[in-house]
Amino acid sequence: TLLIRSQTPATTTKPSSVFSPPPASRHIGTTLAIYRGHTAPVHALSWSLSGEYIASAGEDTTVQVWSTPNAHTLYTYRGHAGLLNTVFTVGWSPNVTAIASGGADTTVQVWAASTGNHAFTYRGHLARVLTLAWSPDGKYLASGGADRTVQVLNVAAKNFLYAYLGNAATVYAVAWSSDGTYLASAGGDKTVQIWEAATGKPVRTYKGHNNAVYSLAWSPDGKYIASGGADRTVQVWEAATGKQVYVYQGHSGLLNMVSTVAWSPDG
Repeated sequence: TLLIRSQTPATTTKPSSVFSPPPASRHIGTTLAIYRGHTAPVHALSWSLSGEYIASAGEDTTVQVWSTPNAHTLYTYRGHAGLLNTVFTVGWSPNVTAIASGGADTTVQVWAASTGNHAFTYRGHLARVLTLAWSPDGKYLASGGADRTVQVLNVAAKNFLYAYLGNAATVYAVAWSSDGTYLASAGGDKTVQIWEAATGKPVRTYKGHNNAVYSLAWSPDGKYIASGGADRTVQVWEAATGKQVYVYQGHSGLLNMVSTVAWSPDG
């Protein structure tokens, strides 16, 4: 089940090196729609840039596209076949013409967003695919997973460009800088790594976390990266220098890992 909520913006505070949220910053949104098309837990979703559609995926091995806010199903993609082939990641292309998905069947699949027709399947990974990201211009697709690699594809040519092998453990997150110049990856080795998108050349490694890193996001201006993970912190640091800006410690509890981070549109 997926819920769409509207939410009043939270009160913000000027960040210090380490801080926790004030009680007044917590708000409960109003439910706008509930989508019940899946028959098993949902692991991933992605909004189209227009905000009109959502793609969702999970343990029922399907990717489903539905309209907002009426939660009407447009179509269901069943390219990830098999009893245990959970779909872990899904993403719209920037021009909203294609959707990519990756999962336990070790494939990355791309298909037409308007029809659900299959475009191609990439089989370069040797273990489950856990994350993927489109380049800002929509020409390239990066994917990562349990084989410890990040692999970059030319979508139009449907061919493999290169693999980045710098991660020493499972890759849980990958993201492009806003100008498409750099890629960042994060994973079980507790690091966030930046490298040149065109060549795969390593640029910088950030080592502020003390456990696996599950999520990362570039700021809209490309100056900062936010990352979160199993150490229950969100850390923000300068992309150009690796200097830590601050650490957010609002998440508590033994199992409360940070599974996703995101920036506001204005950064």
